[in-house]
Amino acid sequence: MALPEVLERARAARAAGATRFCMGAAYRSPKRKELQQIAQMVRAVSALGLETCATLGCSARAGARAQGCGLDYYNHNLDSSEEFYAR
Repeated sequence: MALPEVLERARAARAAGATRFCMGAAYRSPKRKELQQIAQMVRAVSALGLETCATLGCSARAGARAQGCGLDYYNHNLDSSEEFYAR
């Protein structure tokens, strides 16, 4: 999504009472340009007074870069069957 659309949705969420806004994308290995776009979105959403949260697929690098720009929460996006929960 483009930044204006993300901000429109974040504003709507805030108006509806949300205090945290989560952004998601499915990456395996995001490029520098994509990481810069994510960082810009995180900063802009944070500037609206919302906590920021992201889930960026398999890329630990994307999560680390997003946290470096002020991301409050990061979801690992790993799912498993309940039979593996104990392990």
